[in-house]
Amino acid sequence: MFFLIFMSKRFRFGLIGLLQITILNIFAQDIEQKQVSVSTEKTSLIQFLNKVSTENQVQFYYKKEWFEGDSIALTISDIQLGRLLDKISDSRAIMWLPISEDAIVFLPKDQVATLLGNMVDMSGSKNINTVEVGKMSEAGKYANVILKGTVKDGKNDEPVIGASLRIANTNIGCMTDANGKYQLRLSPGIYEVEVSSVGYEKNVWKVKLISTGEFNPEIFEKSTKIDEITIYAKRADKNVRSNQMSLIDLDSKSIKQLPSMVGGKDIIKSFTMMPGVKSVGEFGSGINVRGGGDDQNLYLIEGAPLLNTSHVLGMMSVLNPDIVSNVALYKGQIPANYGERVSSVMEIQVRENNIKNFHVKGGIGLYDGRVLVEGPISKKVTYKIGGRSSYSNWLLGVIPDANIQKSAASFYDLNSYISWAGEKDRVSLFAYYSNDYFRYARLQAYNYGNILGSVNWNHYYNENLSSTGVLAYSNYSAEKDEIEVESESSSLKTGVQYFSGKYNLRYTGFSSHSIDGGLQVIHYNVSRGEMSPYNDLSIIPSSKLEKEKAFENAVYLNDSWNINEKISLNLGLRYSAYFTVGPKTQLQYLSNSYTEDAIIDTVFIGNNKIGKKYFGLEPRVAAKYQFNNQTSVKMSYNRNYQYITMLSYTAISIPSDVWKLADDYIRPVQSDQYAIGFYRNNKENTIETSVEFYYKNLSNVTEFKNNAVVEMNPYPEQELLNAKGQNYGIELMLKKNKGKWDGWISYTYSRSLRKAISTGSGNINNGKEYPSAFDKPHDLSILANYHINKRWRMSFNFFYSTGRPFTKPEKVANIENGNKIVLYSDRNKYRIPDYHRLDFSISMDESLRKSKKWKGSWTFSVLNVYANHNTYSIFYKKEAPSAKNNYNQFSLYKLYILGIPLPTLTYNFIF
Repeated sequence: MFFLIFMSKRFRFGLIGLLQITILNIFAQDIEQKQVSVSTEKTSLIQFLNKVSTENQVQFYYKKEWFEGDSIALTISDIQLGRLLDKISDSRAIMWLPISEDAIVFLPKDQVATLLGNMVDMSGSKNINTVEVGKMSEAGKYANVILKGTVKDGKNDEPVIGASLRIANTNIGCMTDANGKYQLRLSPGIYEVEVSSVGYEKNVWKVKLISTGEFNPEIFEKSTKIDEITIYAKRADKNVRSNQMSLIDLDSKSIKQLPSMVGGKDIIKSFTMMPGVKSVGEFGSGINVRGGGDDQNLYLIEGAPLLNTSHVLGMMSVLNPDIVSNVALYKGQIPANYGERVSSVMEIQVRENNIKNFHVKGGIGLYDGRVLVEGPISKKVTYKIGGRSSYSNWLLGVIPDANIQKSAASFYDLNSYISWAGEKDRVSLFAYYSNDYFRYARLQAYNYGNILGSVNWNHYYNENLSSTGVLAYSNYSAEKDEIEVESESSSLKTGVQYFSGKYNLRYTGFSSHSIDGGLQVIHYNVSRGEMSPYNDLSIIPSSKLEKEKAFENAVYLNDSWNINEKISLNLGLRYSAYFTVGPKTQLQYLSNSYTEDAIIDTVFIGNNKIGKKYFGLEPRVAAKYQFNNQTSVKMSYNRNYQYITMLSYTAISIPSDVWKLADDYIRPVQSDQYAIGFYRNNKENTIETSVEFYYKNLSNVTEFKNNAVVEMNPYPEQELLNAKGQNYGIELMLKKNKGKWDGWISYTYSRSLRKAISTGSGNINNGKEYPSAFDKPHDLSILANYHINKRWRMSFNFFYSTGRPFTKPEKVANIENGNKIVLYSDRNKYRIPDYHRLDFSISMDESLRKSKKWKGSWTFSVLNVYANHNTYSIFYKKEAPSAKNNYNQFSLYKLYILGIPLPTLTYNFIF
């Protein structure tokens, strides 16, 4: 009695009713055994029950609306009444119970399941239409069921990547994958499902989940101001709730709102505004992630690696922002299905095609133009074709350097994407081609480009098992022409060919585990150099180095384990096997010094014969503890191996830098990284804060000996040293997502140090530790946006970083016959001046009216507002003494690329 008093009124009456039914049921067993015979053509279920009731003296109690419109056709002789009623109720949302010796009551299965505790009710709102998912005939049968489906853009039916689904009044939620799909394991019940994504209106559905089934919600773009600075494609609290740490994620709507750089969006350079990611220079190619070189980053476009990421020697990225749907940068906790590099992985996905309508979009700027055409071929096949080209030579004329003003630059890129989607399969084909030409005065010229291609096949076996297969090809080629002296002019060609096959299986059938595993096979073919005379007047002889070939194979396994609502683990293991193959000519040395004096023999490895082998065990582990909905802490450990590296003399790479495979003397780079992060959101997730600490230990890093010569060197091990490295730092982020003013402040303190392992003449700095070329202790980025109204906004971007290390000429020594030589300092003893720059832009976004066919937007920006002369490089030059150089034969000069405010104007359109 006391127990009943404290129960809720609804549940108390329900329980009393069920107790009464149970007691009456004890005295009503005979009615179930009663033999009946029925024969009827198709008739309404209500008429059928009335007939059975009349002929067998049984009373049925029910609500007429439960059976309205339902029909039945049945002929059965001598069947027990209980079995007859089972046949009727099994395929319907009802159940029956005897309440006396001659009476049967029908009840809705889901209501009974709720009263018995088999179906929870987590809904709070009463005025939301309810969506039923699952089969009513299965109500109450299962303790756990699966709610799954695809979140789509209500305007064009495209799947929405990275959309957030949250079950109200619980800690349960997930995000959609690259195909817009999601899956949640829940108890049967009534829930409020909140669906949201950046740039879309949040919507809420009341879902009655009876059994496993599909729910495909549609969401629509916001008709008011978009959150321009929401960089992460995520639910508002993803940074706290997600098991992944050290991840930066952008979707197509976030990319659209990125600041303008040199007339357009630059996806790769935009990451330099984030903690732990630094620019290599004013217009340098690539990025440095947590103290690593650009060659330590793996850039994947639809599964194919991009080996050079810049147009016009770093002025802008090779990625056309119109084709990109999602970009994810893993800078610390790298899942085991990724290998090949030790610093980071940037996964770039091409945007899903519009499957309903034909569209053209593009942009016209002061330096380049672009266009993209997309649309459906049929209901299952869609396509995308795009291109971009420059007309940027005039830009070089305004740069305050005589040689640059006499230079020339141009580029173009083409891309295509076609996809076919079936019921359980999705196949896509991607192709990309780029070409760049840059001539520096009449001194040097570069011609380089990328060719990429991939085939992606996604297959869904069932609701728990899916697979992805990728075949990828990448070809990077570069040609450097030395044209200053006609009789000594030459052309040097280098390149890399890459083939890869990868297959991944994903299983989500466990309640708290999500497991994926697979294998990958990679083939490298590296052209290290082919020299030829540039013209008929050149006396340079032709020569060609042997190509390098190797295979890298790997198997891997990942397990995402949610232990409870607060604790989760990500466990991963990757095992890589690498081996070189011939033909190859190789020297053998007496000791580990690898000098000409130590050569004792020459060995030839035959065609397709296996040479050096390396094996690497790469464990990955991460843990998250969530204190509450606003606060969490995460930790991770990663080991990575890298079997290919780029030999570059400086921190800023050039197109002709040589790629080198690991061999007997140049070992694969090994990285062990430890990280811990603290994440806190405030004011309903509109203010995000995070702090991450990391420590990275590196082994087998290649460093150049003093005065090393690598170009066209058949035995580069004689010019290289094996070094150890340690990178460590702290990354701080404060971000505001909403309001008239929004933006973020990102600060990183980090160190990147090296110590060469060598003896004798090859020693660096007497064996002491020294800064690497990527060591910039302080790095600050501030981005502030002011939203004037729904379409107009202003942006201010400020960058500051410590100057890059360099080796400075310290003395000039006199030698015989009045000649002089330059004596240099210890390696990276000095630094160029600190870097700082302010950019400004004002944008007018396209019309918010959905009915408008042609939509246009404008962006005007000014780079380097206060005209700071940021040093690009420092060089020593020998020249005739004069008043200009203070009558010195050797003078030190600074080169800056952008010494004046640089305006840009871009018009973007879509129809």
